[in-house]
Amino acid sequence: MGFVPNTTDEYVVGYTLVRAEKHVPPYLGSNGKAQFRIYPDWNKDEVYFHSVTRLAPALTLKSRMWYDTFKNTLDSYDDFTYSSQKGKQGWTSVYDDYALGANANLIWATSGNNDVKFGGNYKYDVHRSHNVGEPVAHITEGIYSFVVEDEARLNPQMSVTASVGWFARQGYKIEEFNKKRGITELPNSHDGNINALAAFDYHPSATQHLRFTMSRSSLFARMKDRYSYKLGKAIPNPDLGTQKAFNLDASYEGRWKQLHWQAGVFYNFITDIIQEVTGVDESDPKIYQLQNRGEAQYRGFELGAGYELPWLTAQANYSFIDQKNMDNKDLKFLYSPKSKFMAFLELRPVWQLRLQGRMIAQSKAYSSSDGSTSTAGFATIDASLARKVWKADLKLGVLNVADRVYEYTEGFPMRGRTWYASVSFDL
Repeated sequence: MGFVPNTTDEYVVGYTLVRAEKHVPPYLGSNGKAQFRIYPDWNKDEVYFHSVTRLAPALTLKSRMWYDTFKNTLDSYDDFTYSSQKGKQGWTSVYDDYALGANANLIWATSGNNDVKFGGNYKYDVHRSHNVGEPVAHITEGIYSFVVEDEARLNPQMSVTASVGWFARQGYKIEEFNKKRGITELPNSHDGNINALAAFDYHPSATQHLRFTMSRSSLFARMKDRYSYKLGKAIPNPDLGTQKAFNLDASYEGRWKQLHWQAGVFYNFITDIIQEVTGVDESDPKIYQLQNRGEAQYRGFELGAGYELPWLTAQANYSFIDQKNMDNKDLKFLYSPKSKFMAFLELRPVWQLRLQGRMIAQSKAYSSSDGSTSTAGFATIDASLARKVWKADLKLGVLNVADRVYEYTEGFPMRGRTWYASVSFDL
């Protein structure tokens, strides 16, 4: 629900509700153990407030506040019958989490060609978990940041943007349950880093845009990264540190009549990189631990193009990324194919019919850090026929037309050929 009192201000209150049941697909590969799990409850609620207020002719305040709850129950069973919880794999886990936070951005138009922005953000996370029959363990932490940004428009074609900010994470309470010791409190930790960005934008014409960006960024190891067992899939690492990166990026967008295109290149140099390392538990080679593994570099590019006519829409995109750990070149990055390709085609021949086809393809991806397991490259094609009738959009389609067997993660094959029908309304 929103309120717009004038042409410059607006206030919005919203509520989101999710009530769901989820079945987790079991591992079907030969390099680990199958797990048989169901979420009988997967519930989420959020209340939020957004506002935009013109405080003065040159001063605008944007704010947001929210309260988010996440409650679920996970049942783990002994075998594929999903009927017994008496063995080692049988248990019921309960999460009762919430997060609350606020941010504010003050925009000061110092002149017609310059904007200075001040931003502050805080988020408080509470994680409460236990297995049925055991006490509740609490993990709480806060994330906050303070940023200042200046955007200077040098002329109608060129602008320069620079920003710098302090980003921090503070652990408050870290509890762990052990059957022998009960609830114990672990030492918490604090991380803080200065991040910065500089960007140059150039519009040589109304149909072309060049952008160059240089930045320093950090990725904090959150409480789930440090302390979570990932429901038996991982080993915690309380000493996991912050990942830091230096990034370079250049992009170009252009248009000529019905044809548009974009291209970009990037280079990231990363220190204390956080990687999933498998093989840390001899009993199950699929179990992993997040570790800081030295220096790494990412480099790659992306190309895209599209063409539009009254009866035709065509789009294609290709991306390439090369990731290397410089301290251990044999250590593989997981679930990250070097090449990805997407193509989309829509024909509108007669009677407002829309014939759509989409192809998605990617190359090989590793599923273990030592390279012993991987998923093969694949390509899938989806197709659909749609037509709008009054305010209803009717669609009949098929996913994975060729009925390919493919995986994003080793041991978890995706669905085969799937037919569907849908109706959506535009009121």
